[in-house]
Amino acid sequence: MSTTEVPQPQPHPHPPPLPPAGPKDRDLIFSSDPNDEAYHKANQLLTDFMALHQLVWKCTNSELPKEEPEVQSITERLFELFQSGKGRNLAGMKDVPTPFLVGPGRFLQKSDETHEYKEISDEQAKTLLQSRVFAILSQESIDTPALQELRREFSEFVTAYDMMMTTEVILKPTDVIVLEQNDTETDKAFGHQQGNKTMFALASQYVNAEVATASQRLEAALSVFLAKPPVDDVIHMGLEKPKPEGTEKPRFILCRTGENDRKEYSLVKPSDAAEVTLMFVFEVWMEKELTAKRDATAYNTAESADYPKPSMDEPIDCPTPSDVLFGRGGMTNSHIGNKRFRDVIALHRPDYIKAIKNDKPNVARRIVRAIRTSDPPGRFLKKCEDGKWRDVGDKVAAVRYVHIFVISHL
Repeated sequence: MSTTEVPQPQPHPHPPPLPPAGPKDRDLIFSSDPNDEAYHKANQLLTDFMALHQLVWKCTNSELPKEEPEVQSITERLFELFQSGKGRNLAGMKDVPTPFLVGPGRFLQKSDETHEYKEISDEQAKTLLQSRVFAILSQESIDTPALQELRREFSEFVTAYDMMMTTEVILKPTDVIVLEQNDTETDKAFGHQQGNKTMFALASQYVNAEVATASQRLEAALSVFLAKPPVDDVIHMGLEKPKPEGTEKPRFILCRTGENDRKEYSLVKPSDAAEVTLMFVFEVWMEKELTAKRDATAYNTAESADYPKPSMDEPIDCPTPSDVLFGRGGMTNSHIGNKRFRDVIALHRPDYIKAIKNDKPNVARRIVRAIRTSDPPGRFLKKCEDGKWRDVGDKVAAVRYVHIFVISHL
């Protein structure tokens, strides 16, 4: 008995292209509606970068640009940054704050008719990007007195740096070490560099969720870049008192691994170093803004909105690197998750110290939430008498352990 073969459907020779997924925070969007771009994270970062380049232009040029081709090199630089992701990072700050602009991104344009986003070509993106850069750099900016003073100091710093570019680089403890984005091995070697730790402390002090505009973030970034401790708050951070005018500012040093694992050092140009600093300040702001938005109204509701309620009865045989371990001994001190926990606390410590008594629990919950919602998620574990680990829950983690860690590191 013969059987009839059932014909299989053939693929269409020219399948229609799939519509792009909705814009991710990482994608740069172009829309005729200003509100679309104003609240989109990548576009907010672009606005910050354009404000920085406007300031750098004023420091290095006598006149504003008069034609679009004059800003082509800046456009190419920003295009590469948003297309491929940031190429450099500050040593010792690989995971905290959460990195942004990592890996490839897309350029999307919103249709005025369908309100859908479509991925555009590189040339289209460069054309749209250049028009935006020119529109900002070709106009006079209205700077606050504080920003005017920071611009003056930055201009002086650029002049002094030009004279240092030809000198041999010998590392100092106050230097800020910059690494290529994927250089994880060298990152371990400079995890305790004093210059980088000072930058981290300053950024945590200057940046909070309310630093919501490009000019505010630029002011914070320049203050961090020039190592200017906030006069009223240095006692809280364990920082040195503000240095007298004319004192040497920290240098930014790019470290690469050459042949035979030999470290090679070179000075980073001020404009490039300012970009790295601004990127870091933006990441700090994103971390604090995100956790502030997710504030809960009571201790026991911190887990309800963003992640499953942790099980406090389930035994855990082996903690993961993302978990925070409580208890005595070298294991808890050296655990990767505990190091990240200490970094997250350091990031939020100024907010905790400044908060009034009733607001301190909110800051503590932000710290707990940062661990719970990390990728991969972390837990707060304590070893029990049966040798198993169990989650202590959000309320204990926030009320007891966060407070202990904050106070013990003052």
